Amino acid sequence: MSINFNLFYVYAFKLKRKFSIGFMLVYKKTYNIKHIEEGSLLYPTIYTIHLENKESFIILKLHGNTVFIDKKFTIDVRITNHYEILKNYHVSLNGIFHKIVEKDHPKTYVFEMVHNGHTSIISLPNKYLALFNPKDKVSLSIKVIP
Repeated sequence: MSINFNLFYVYAFKLKRKFSIGFMLVYKKTYNIKHIEEGSLLYPTIYTIHLENKESFIILKLHGNTVFIDKKFTIDVRITNHYEILKNYHVSLNGIFHKIVEKDHPKTYVFEMVHNGHTSIISLPNKYLALFNPKDKVSLSIKVIP
C-alpha cells in the first residue's frame, strides 16, 4: 500500500517594489505505508500513518472531511466543493503541535500549538478558519479535503 503527496513550492520575486512575479512547482511523491496506527479512546478519529522512510503523519477525520497534519507542521487549509475552491488558507504558527480538543459544538475543533509557553489556537467551526494568534510566524499546515 502506498500514498501519494502533491508537493508545492512557491517562488515569488519583487520587481521595483510595485510588481511581483512568481511561479509554482508541483510534483508528486509516493511513499510506501509501513503500518497504520489507530486513534486512542481519547481521540478515536485520529490515525497515524507510518511510512517506510521512518516518517509519519496524522490523519484526522472531521465529519466527512479529512485533515492532514504533517510532520513539519506546515498547515494548508483548502476547502472545496465539486466545482471550485471555496476557501484557501495558508496559516503560519510558531509552535509544536500539542493536542486536539473537540468542543461542545460538533463542528468546532481546536488545535493547540505550544511555543515558548504560549498557546496558539486554530478552530474550524463550520468549515471556516479562526486564527487566534496571527502574529506567530511558523510553518504549520492542515489540508481540509471533502
